[in-house]
Amino acid sequence: MRIKLTKCLTVLLAVFLALWVLLGAFPAGWIYALLPDGGTECAIPTPTVITSQAQLEEFHAGNGSNLPIQLTGTQFIQCPLMGAQDPDLSKDRRVLGGYRWSIPGAISLEGVPAPIQAFLRLFLLDGFYTPYYLLELQDGSYVCVFPDGRILNRPPQEVELIAYVRRAGSAAEADMLARMSEEYAVNTSLIADMTIYAEHPSWTSVLILRLVSLAVILVLASILGTRIVRLRSKRKEVYQ
Repeated sequence: MRIKLTKCLTVLLAVFLALWVLLGAFPAGWIYALLPDGGTECAIPTPTVITSQAQLEEFHAGNGSNLPIQLTGTQFIQCPLMGAQDPDLSKDRRVLGGYRWSIPGAISLEGVPAPIQAFLRLFLLDGFYTPYYLLELQDGSYVCVFPDGRILNRPPQEVELIAYVRRAGSAAEADMLARMSEEYAVNTSLIADMTIYAEHPSWTSVLILRLVSLAVILVLASILGTRIVRLRSKRKEVYQ
C-alpha cells in the first residue's frame, strides 16, 4: 500500500512539474534572451511622454497606432484578463479530419477565486499568457497596459514603458475595460500595447525550449533519484 501511494505521489508530482515547465510560471526570461528575436526591439521613433488620460486620447486621435508613447508609473493594478503573448497562438488551425479548433487569444479570470487563479497561472497560463494591467498616470487617471512577455508577468515597482496606443480589439478587452471603469478612471476603449511592432519569439520556439528544459530536469531528477536509492541501499547493507 505504501509503495502504491509513493508511486501515485511521484506520478502526480511529475505531472505538475511538466505543466509548470511547459505551460506555467517556469522562469523563462533566459528564453527571450536566447532566441534571435528575444531581447531586442525594432527601431522606433522617439516616444511621446504621456502623463494624463486627456493627453493619451488627444495623442491617439492625432497619431493612431503609428507612433510610440512613453508611460511612467509606480502603481499597477492587475486586470481579470490575460492575453496571448504571441498573437499567432490564437490563429485558427486544422487537425486531422478537417476538425477546426483554436486557442483563445484572451482568457478571462473574472469571478474566479484568488487561490484558483493562482493555481491556473502557476501551472497552465503564465507560460504563454500575460495579464493586462492598469497603470496610474500623474493626473490620477489610469491607462490599460498590455505588457510585453519579457516583463514575465510581474511588472516592477516603478518602470518606464514604451508602447503604442490602440483601440480594444476584442469583446473580451472591451468587457474587461468596462468592468474596470466602474472602480477606476480608465479609458474604456484605448490600450497601451507593448507588443505592437515589437520583436518577440514565436510561441512554437518558446514551447520547444520549454520541452528541452523539461527533458533536462527529468534526466537530472532521474539521476538524483537513482543515487539516493543506491545510498539508501548501501546504508541498509551496512546496518545489516
